[in-house]
Amino acid sequence: MKNFKISTKQEFFAYRILKGDKIYKKSVEKKYDFDYLLKILKPFNSEFFKDYKIWLVLIIKWEFDYLCRKLLNPKILDASIKKYTSLTRVIINLASNNWLYETKILKKKVNEWTRTNKSFNFMWPRNTKGKYYNISKKIISPRVKQFVDMMPKNFLLGKKVLDSGCGPARYMFELMRYKPALLVGMDQGKNIISSNKKKFRKNKKMNFVVGDVGKKLKFKNESFDLVVSSGVLHHSKNPIEKSIKEHARVIKKGGYFFVFIVGTNGTQLKMWDFCRNLLEDVDINYVFDYLSTKISPLRLQGFLDHSYGEYQETKRLDFEKMLKRYFRSFRRVKGVLGADCTPEIYKKDKYFRKRFGDGDLRYICKK
Repeated sequence: MKNFKISTKQEFFAYRILKGDKIYKKSVEKKYDFDYLLKILKPFNSEFFKDYKIWLVLIIKWEFDYLCRKLLNPKILDASIKKYTSLTRVIINLASNNWLYETKILKKKVNEWTRTNKSFNFMWPRNTKGKYYNISKKIISPRVKQFVDMMPKNFLLGKKVLDSGCGPARYMFELMRYKPALLVGMDQGKNIISSNKKKFRKNKKMNFVVGDVGKKLKFKNESFDLVVSSGVLHHSKNPIEKSIKEHARVIKKGGYFFVFIVGTNGTQLKMWDFCRNLLEDVDINYVFDYLSTKISPLRLQGFLDHSYGEYQETKRLDFEKMLKRYFRSFRRVKGVLGADCTPEIYKKDKYFRKRFGDGDLRYICKK
């Protein structure tokens, strides 16, 4: 039985047989949702179960994206979860009867914030190379234009800018066209900072430093005219308001802060939570090697982001109260169709709240 794997036909045959089993019939009466599927699948580990978990996450993500594009009720996903739960129970039944070799129960506990930091340091340098970096920049370009257009004309000319949590410096690259005097990129990942320094070594207006967005920033009070923090603060265990206050400290009076964090509630965030918990015991190197030849690097980046990056959820009203305490004014930024999730983009989607909850919280703030 060593290294034995069952085929899809065998799985389906076993499914048909077990469907008539009284125990199986009793089990299908249970509630089917992300939590239940996670409960029955998460403890099992083997090469087969690693592949199965990755496949399951990928299929669920694709189906959710399809429902978004078609503006269909996200509850449709519930039927799929029920189907995947049924199939999972069959496979686990087979595993428990030694159909799958070397299946074991895992009891390992992972520190989610440590995993988040290590994962981003791993994925950014690998998924933003060559043409994929250029494709990625095209997504960022309209985002940057949106919030720059909400500031005074030529505001950035000769100014100092900080990209807090810069990743592969895509925002910095786009901001260069507005001719600031200095762009500083800060990220906790030593690998991506090293990569950025090599990539932009000829650009004297770009500096890169290692730093944690969730801790005290390495800069003096009122050092920058614009600070950008896009999709970063929610990946830190530091309370969101403390991070907002600290970023406001380094912005000059009359300067601006562009910030984006995730909101709360909705099927999407519940799905991301399921993905992170399900893949908790699967090493990111294994997932990267498994998917790197199957999907594009940018899709893989999104997969790893949602599956290995922990999130703090924040209610929209609570977040706006925080901004009001540290900034004179703030306005919502619409975001980009096909890439972002805001009620301004999905105003024709009657299921927006079910799908995304508060959605993306994107704001341009004036100090």
